[in-house]
Amino acid sequence: MNANLQLTLQLPKRKMLGTAWPRHHSVALARLLRFYLTGIAFAFLSLSLRPALAETNFELTPEVDRLLRKGLDAIYHYELESADQQFDELVRRFPSHPIGYTQKAEIIWWRALRSTKDKSLQASFERFTSEAFRKGEELLNQNPNDFYALFYVACAYGNQTRYGVYVTRSYYRAMRSGLDGYEYVKRAHQLNPDYVDCFIGIGAYNYFAGSLPWPVRMFSPLFGVKGDKAKGFEHLKLAAKKGEYGQTVAKMVLLIAYFNEKQFEEYRKLLLELMDEFPTNPVFVTWMADLYSQRAKLDEGIRFLSERASKLKDSSSLSLLIASQIHFETGRLQLRKGAFDDSITSFNEVMSQEINDAPLRTKSLLFRGFSQDLKKQHQLAVSDYRKVLDMTDVDDSQELARTFLNRPYQGRLKK
Repeated sequence: MNANLQLTLQLPKRKMLGTAWPRHHSVALARLLRFYLTGIAFAFLSLSLRPALAETNFELTPEVDRLLRKGLDAIYHYELESADQQFDELVRRFPSHPIGYTQKAEIIWWRALRSTKDKSLQASFERFTSEAFRKGEELLNQNPNDFYALFYVACAYGNQTRYGVYVTRSYYRAMRSGLDGYEYVKRAHQLNPDYVDCFIGIGAYNYFAGSLPWPVRMFSPLFGVKGDKAKGFEHLKLAAKKGEYGQTVAKMVLLIAYFNEKQFEEYRKLLLELMDEFPTNPVFVTWMADLYSQRAKLDEGIRFLSERASKLKDSSSLSLLIASQIHFETGRLQLRKGAFDDSITSFNEVMSQEINDAPLRTKSLLFRGFSQDLKKQHQLAVSDYRKVLDMTDVDDSQELARTFLNRPYQGRLKK
């Protein structure tokens, strides 16, 4: 069963980051692998943020820099269609360089976070990632010390790691991709040790490898895993403060580290900073709701989301997607709290919006069905479950809907 829709008490368990986050798993090894890979995956995301300067056919002109910055800004604002346009142009201009293919794969990863069962997304991701590998290796065959080629091959491995952890949950493949990617970023760092953005990959590797429990750390050298937790934390903070293109990614890695260190207030402050900088990104809203859920501060979380909606509305920054995401996350917290009438109202708000967002609409119907079942209104729940079967399958939603057509949902899922 997909962990994205399992329930703790009355609330479907959410993987942090919208679709994934380090948290306790039923299998200890899966938990450890996920913790290690999550940080490494985000770290390698930073490698795609640095413009490549291939010696022959790639030149960082002001126009290329504009395309990169505009595309990256669009990604973090979750304006993925706009980001696609920018990086399509990079592919068109530099078809023999990995830069455009790497960025295209990153966009697909962000989409897949909210729709993990979409096979077409996976196929597109694999195609762009393979192209990035091929283009990068061709450059390295010509010059093994090509700094930017090393960067982008490492980034492609980072993309592969993230997809394996968050979407397909292919943990062993993800682990191997993370280790391979580290070898490339390490070589890049050796060529240019003063470039701050390198410290995102180096720092994350050191922090997460150094944070493994000691019984696992005893055997980690057998897998090529060896880190320095304190040094890793130091490098991540440096990159978050002084990185050129990778400050946002460094902050995302730091979020994971803060959570692991139980520095929840630092986590909340940093996440709020990201939310203020990128107010139209629905993933950041989910992360914040997950924090309040995991900390069992449900009323505080519901209040925060309400105040957030009012703040964005007053500043004319409340997009339709964000408004719907806030309603959905509010409903999740209300469902866990046991306020089933309120949760139904919140999910109704999502369904009333004129928004073509399959993840939100499908999950809202499913969760509204859960709320109705918990109110002993099974026929109303069945109606929602049947509608889910006619919609896009998001995170095992159809499997769950079929499960509860004949027996009411009672607040907990069984595998």
